Amino acid sequence: MSINNILGITESYKAPERMWEIIKSDHIDRDVIFFRFLEAFRYDVSEDWFHSWFQEDHADRSNKKQDFTPMAVARILAEITDLPFKGSFEKRYDVCSGTGGLTIAKWQKDIINKGFLNYRPSQFLYICEELSDRSLPFLLFNFLIRGMNGIIYHGDVLEKNYKAIYVIVNEKDDALGFSGFIELNKK
Repeated sequence: MSINNILGITESYKAPERMWEIIKSDHIDRDVIFFRFLEAFRYDVSEDWFHSWFQEDHADRSNKKQDFTPMAVARILAEITDLPFKGSFEKRYDVCSGTGGLTIAKWQKDIINKGFLNYRPSQFLYICEELSDRSLPFLLFNFLIRGMNGIIYHGDVLEKNYKAIYVIVNEKDDALGFSGFIELNKK
């Protein structure tokens, strides 16, 4: 099943708006779509499902010079930035996050290092900054479906001028659960 089919759209340009509808809907309706995605991708949440699809159809290479970190590079970066878990809480930071491929690779590495049975979402805070209006709902989706805790700044990382800030929380601290979010508007 294709991403467009799961989203219920016929044209890819409609995907960001549809993704906003999904992530802002009540958790019952949202979770139905989450489970469709999980089934379509065989419950493999170790990589960003939107990476190739989004880069081909939505990256703004002309105006914003957007490109996406190849998944192999994301995995290597997750490896070389791997440090021993220092305590009860760790922060991770990803600038120009796109749809979240690099953050997902680091999240996956964190789970492996902690051991799935010992991993708790509250032990990690993933902080991302993203300028693109089109990739932002996919970045949020990726956090929510993986049950991550984090903060996403939507705006210009160089100017530190943000349209909104999103606080993502896995309220049950359940490694198999989904997260919710609140939006804090800056403007």
